[in-house]
Parts: sequence; structure tokens; C-alpha cells
Amino acid sequence: MLSLDSGGLGYGGLYQWDEAMQYVTTPGTRGICPTGWHIPTREEFETLANSVGGDGNALKEIGLHSTTNGEGTNTSGFSALFGGFRDQNAFWREGDNSFYSWISQESVDNVDFADYRRLDYNSSTIFLIHNWKDFGVSVRCLKN
Repeated sequence: MLSLDSGGLGYGGLYQWDEAMQYVTTPGTRGICPTGWHIPTREEFETLANSVGGDGNALKEIGLHSTTNGEGTNTSGFSALFGGFRDQNAFWREGDNSFYSWISQESVDNVDFADYRRLDYNSSTIFLIHNWKDFGVSVRCLKN
């Protein structure tokens, strides 16, 4: 796990998918989340996206990112903070430009990949991405 700290604000850690899932592949597993919480499934993230009409800006913390197409409104209360990701070569990428969060499911196309959601500073799109499980990505836990 790589811990991030930007401007005095603790953004938490970046985890490889297997580490985040605690080496269990069951969708909705607790993984590294505290008791009573779990790593969201693809469907749970889809429910969140639908609840804000697909507007990723409604999920972003207010005041951190203010481009025309990507300004956070946080009308959902989700308060996404941008911490980037760690790539396969252990380089931290996209620092203050993107939010990533693992989904507790492997990619349907390739078991070496897992899914995550991404929000970008310059877009209101809520992306669903399939990528290598050894990337370092944040985890947002969901209360059971």
C-alpha cells in the first residue's frame, strides 16, 4: 500500500486489487474495509451513478477542482477526493487530476484485470475502467 498526503490532507492509501480484496474474489466482500462495510460491486456503483443522473460532478468534493466541465458540486455527499493511482511500474500518476476506486469484481473479459470507477477533473463522466489488478487504486467502502 502507498499512502498519499497532499497539502496536509490525508487521502488514504492505494491498494492492488488482491490486497484490497484480501485475496477473496467474491463480489461485495469486506476486503480491507472495517467490520460492517464492504467493497462495492459494479451494480452498487451503478446505483450511485444513476442516483445522480450520471453526473460525476455531483460525486466530487467542492472547491478542489474547478474546470468548466469538471467542477465538483458534491450534491450527493460522496465527497470524492482526487488521489490518482500507482501504475505497474510503481509511479504515482494523475495525482490531483482523478479519483479512482476499486470495484469488488474482476473484469468480465480478463481475470488478470479488475474494474474500478474513475472521475476526472475536466469531465462530469463517471467512467467504468478495466485494468491490471496490480495497479494501486483507492477503495471507498460501502456500509452493509
